[in-house]
Amino acid sequence: MWEASPDADYQGQETFPTVMGGIMRGKRLSYSIGFVSLLILPAMVKCELFKAGICDGLDDAYQAGISFVPDISYIRTGCHDTYGYYYSGFRFQDVTIENGVTIDSAFLKMYGGPDTVTTVTSTIYGHNVADSDSFAYSNDSLHERDSTSAKVFWTYGIKEGVWNKTPDIGSIISEIINLPGWSSGNALSIILHTTDTPDEDKRGYWRSYEWSPDSVCTLSVYWTEASVIEEFTKELTPTRTTIKCLPNPCNSKLDIKIDVNKTDKFSIEIYDITGRCIKTLFQEKLLEPGHYRWKYEWNNPSGIYYIKLTSPTNTITRKFVIVR
Repeated sequence: MWEASPDADYQGQETFPTVMGGIMRGKRLSYSIGFVSLLILPAMVKCELFKAGICDGLDDAYQAGISFVPDISYIRTGCHDTYGYYYSGFRFQDVTIENGVTIDSAFLKMYGGPDTVTTVTSTIYGHNVADSDSFAYSNDSLHERDSTSAKVFWTYGIKEGVWNKTPDIGSIISEIINLPGWSSGNALSIILHTTDTPDEDKRGYWRSYEWSPDSVCTLSVYWTEASVIEEFTKELTPTRTTIKCLPNPCNSKLDIKIDVNKTDKFSIEIYDITGRCIKTLFQEKLLEPGHYRWKYEWNNPSGIYYIKLTSPTNTITRKFVIVR
């Protein structure tokens, strides 16, 4: 089991959010005007930290030219006047972050191996797939893997026995988890490609899984669930239960309106065009007769989606379109 070192050992700027792993709640407001009551529940924002380390020898690797080297005790980075540029790859399994959440920040942390390099410049990007393969010889090597459009540039030095932390790579993580086909539990890969001119020996080393599982590369991701604001009005009891999404198409802010004609437990789920559930707004929530409205901040990519309202006696599905 890997163990993270204290933040004081990091090289790099600390930009972690101050709130994590908790729930921030607003005040509950209730009004009554004649026969009309209005209940407003402010947005609930749940901040989370996902943290994981490399857990297999085929999940970290490096490449120089056509030489692709997984399953080794160190990961090279930098450049060499003979071997050219180095690629360093790190794959993280079972990333339990849902499609569509807001990524606040993300960082890699690597532990310096033998030798010291004063200054190296690399481009950091992600493997642009929804579930990244391991770095086995039978799979694509590092430079053959499609890159995300989001990239981060990093200039750093490597010293043996010192943890290095990258700049914020949240934009890369956000692009990957919003790919069609992404679901919680998939794997993602981050790749570093040295951009220095290879006219001298500027090789550095990161410790790998084979060196020690206690000093592997780790990934930390801070993310926030999309906010949902609920409004409820009670006038005349609706004649039937219905659900609407407005506007349709929309770009990011989706209004979900429900009329409920009898007290029951309801669930709302959102599906992509493949039929995969990508978001559950609530499950078996007790709703009394009235008119409900949820304002939902939508972070998913353009496409066709379906929203499903279910109760023990009824199921209603509606299509809506997101256009960025």
